[in-house]
Amino acid sequence: MNAIFPSSRPRLTPSFPAPVQKSRGALVWGGGVLLLAVLVILLRPEAAEPHPKAALATVLPRAAKGWAITDEPLASTEGNADIVRKKLDYDDYVYRRYQNGLHFFDVYVGYWVPAKIPTSMVAAHVPDVCWVSEGWKIAAETSGVRVLLSRGLSRRGEWRMFTAPLGQVRYVWYWHVGGRGLDGDFGRHSSGWNYVKVRLGNMWTDFRTGAQEQYFIRVTSDQPLEDWQKDGLFHSVMDALGTLALVEEPGRR
Repeated sequence: MNAIFPSSRPRLTPSFPAPVQKSRGALVWGGGVLLLAVLVILLRPEAAEPHPKAALATVLPRAAKGWAITDEPLASTEGNADIVRKKLDYDDYVYRRYQNGLHFFDVYVGYWVPAKIPTSMVAAHVPDVCWVSEGWKIAAETSGVRVLLSRGLSRRGEWRMFTAPLGQVRYVWYWHVGGRGLDGDFGRHSSGWNYVKVRLGNMWTDFRTGAQEQYFIRVTSDQPLEDWQKDGLFHSVMDALGTLALVEEPGRR
């Protein structure tokens, strides 16, 4: 019995200081995080005021001789459309089809007021993600595309050619205005270091400048979009998009 008790006592004494040291470290760490949060709240610029714009449905041409122009649903059923609305959480949108004979082009515009959702959430719903998840493949792509509009060159955007599982081909331009997207790759690389880098970059940009309003603009066609540039209605649609957001204005990134 005497041999057991003395040998057990030294094992008990070192266990007491350890929690005290950990709790001190936790207090210091927690205090640092709290101080940083307070500084962010105090120093961060206020969110930018939204640019006054008309409802998106009124911005794009709604009638033209020889064209069938229709506003399209976001999904094939009303139930799915509700899911899409909740997922995108936009403040306004328009999705309009311009049909001329056998060929067409579509325009989709989504809008979010400043500080509504992170820029990375908008970038996560580009065709490179959503369409590919539905089985479409990117057959060709170019980044940094600029389109000549009446007011000047558009912002840099993305060009894609997609092929569907059944062989349909779609040509796409798209832009994310008011956010850094995913450095030209937008939402395709939504995990790993690229995702972390972009999220941190978006947070830093928003911290320095204040959150901005965001537009996502997509133009889609069954024909090469360059072929439509000779068409007067197509020019009118693109110029309307230029006035809305595609031509850069001072004070808006």
